Amino acid sequence: MWTLLWAVALVPPTDSGPRTADTLGPIDLDGDRLRESVQQTDAGVVVGKSTVPCGSVAAPCEIEVHDILMEDRTRELLLCEPGDATRTCRLFRMRDKALLEVKLKVDPEARSAYSSGRLRPPKVSTKGDGGLVAHMPGGWCPHDEPFEWNASVLIHKPPEVWTCDAQTLTPDVAVPLHAAVRGEPLGAVAQIGVEARILAESVAHEGWVQVALPTGEQGWVKLDRRSGSR
Repeated sequence: MWTLLWAVALVPPTDSGPRTADTLGPIDLDGDRLRESVQQTDAGVVVGKSTVPCGSVAAPCEIEVHDILMEDRTRELLLCEPGDATRTCRLFRMRDKALLEVKLKVDPEARSAYSSGRLRPPKVSTKGDGGLVAHMPGGWCPHDEPFEWNASVLIHKPPEVWTCDAQTLTPDVAVPLHAAVRGEPLGAVAQIGVEARILAESVAHEGWVQVALPTGEQGWVKLDRRSGSR
């Protein structure tokens, strides 16, 4: 008796970037080993029983393949509408040969940045481990919003702050540093015309950023605009 063993590489699919329906070709989205065709029409992207409004034949929808959770053998489609400065995307997975949108909803702590509570990010990242990060256009720091997959729903895991790598600011008015967001003054001041390094941006309190001065002091300041403050 022969026993046939299937070796499955536990590596998420790599995607070199956005594709179109023509360059993507048929793909198995629901793990049944049958490939679904992906077509672009003037009404939108057609997959299985579904037509999702996105793009047209003349200006095709940008499509990315993602894998939130490798264990379930399904893959997700990110359908993106290019805009003038950025693009907006929606995430879908297949069920019963129809595409269902996986909605990205943020918790109240992050509503100051997204009043609708819904995200249509220009970019997402997945690694097949049950997590997804939505990369949103930021204010001072990149707004990376992490989610975890739980029973076919993406649960928002809001960070307390968004962190910065190499962002700086130069105040046009003197700004007092605070021990915490809306906290007590520390006595140190970010001086006019002196560049400070931004370390983090508050999620819950719009305009509050943590800075480091050239003298070494660190604290939170309330900003009015990129070169100024309140």
